[in-house]
Amino acid sequence: MSSLNNSTYEDAIQWIYDVLGFDLVSVGLAELPTSPLKWVHSVGSMRNQIERITLAPGRGIGGIVVSAGKPMLFTDIDLQLDQREFASYPIVFAEELRGFCALPLRRGSLVVGVLFCAFRNVAQAHVLSYLGLLGAVADGFCSLEVITDDIAEALGRNAEEDRFVRPNIEDILDLSSEPTPQVFPDPYKVLSPKELEVFLLLARGYTNKEIAHILAMSVKTAETHRSKIYRKLGLESRAQLVSCAIRYQILGI
Repeated sequence: MSSLNNSTYEDAIQWIYDVLGFDLVSVGLAELPTSPLKWVHSVGSMRNQIERITLAPGRGIGGIVVSAGKPMLFTDIDLQLDQREFASYPIVFAEELRGFCALPLRRGSLVVGVLFCAFRNVAQAHVLSYLGLLGAVADGFCSLEVITDDIAEALGRNAEEDRFVRPNIEDILDLSSEPTPQVFPDPYKVLSPKELEVFLLLARGYTNKEIAHILAMSVKTAETHRSKIYRKLGLESRAQLVSCAIRYQILGI
């Protein structure tokens, strides 16, 4: 493909997925920076979970990037992201991601979307994919300008823990204030001992397959425990599960 600037969204993200090797590529669009953002085109989504997510301004990765007009990069989420913030990033848990780059898309003076490219594992070679992405969108993406401030500089840092870029999230999310808490049943009171073990591993980001291996059970059994946990606690997403774990201090944070 000669230029991503003259492509359709579908063709452009497919090229990024095929050529640069990302596990998930998606485009989110919003009419205005103050409008909700919807992930409208995706490649590599697990059971199309990402396209079920709509983000209010300043919420989630897409909402933060659009509101701030600044890119976001985490090459190793577990190493670089404060665990207390995990519940603010529903896409990370819905898609079981370990690293991502989110680039604002601008039309004129307005940021109207996000190009989101992510991996489900951590590897040094991913730096080349991120750099390739910067080159591919240098002339634009589907007739939109791509904001890549500070990404190349961050990727050139020696220490993995320093390879990240983020907007001033505190100003957008107002993390210093207490949000209205969601009400969940106490997991200690409603879950069985085995379900509590699975709950803790889910809250820490493990997949069903990894949980099955750790607890010496089949993947199907792990999935069954997960379904029961969601039903008993009234959960609809991994982000809500993490919020519940934080609320009842199960993660120890």
